[in-house]
Amino acid sequence: MGGKTFGVEARRLDSTQHAALFRYVQNQLSPFTPFGLRTTRSPADKTTHGDLDVMIGSYANGPGFKYQFAGVASEYANISHIDYAKWCRMASTVDYQWTEQELKDWIRDVARALGAVVWQKHRIGAIFAVPCRVIGDLSLEAGRNEVSPLLIHRYMRC
Repeated sequence: MGGKTFGVEARRLDSTQHAALFRYVQNQLSPFTPFGLRTTRSPADKTTHGDLDVMIGSYANGPGFKYQFAGVASEYANISHIDYAKWCRMASTVDYQWTEQELKDWIRDVARALGAVVWQKHRIGAIFAVPCRVIGDLSLEAGRNEVSPLLIHRYMRC
């Protein structure tokens, strides 16, 4: 993906910032799954990153995964809370068959937890544009509102 999914070049993060972004994502998304999160490994000589690939553990599958859709932050502005227990229970149920609406709601809640400004669901993954400001006071020059996209896949537990 390289950080170009939403039609604008994402801010490239150095390895320290990239690790901070993963810690932030881990903290925000761990309540969604009893199985944890994984990220792909980067080559040792890679010094900047345009995106972060994260996989969320789940037994879930179903017809909802075939749909493609997109969303924006205003879709979660009026949501009072995220039902983490519900999502965790569904993810840990062997062969739970997600509907399209459940998947849309889950992705909306993941977007809300991440503070994403826009997202897209395609194939087996979802992509979220998250403002760089979520990683705090690391040395991001100007552009704290620039985004660093995350590619989030659900992976099956065997």
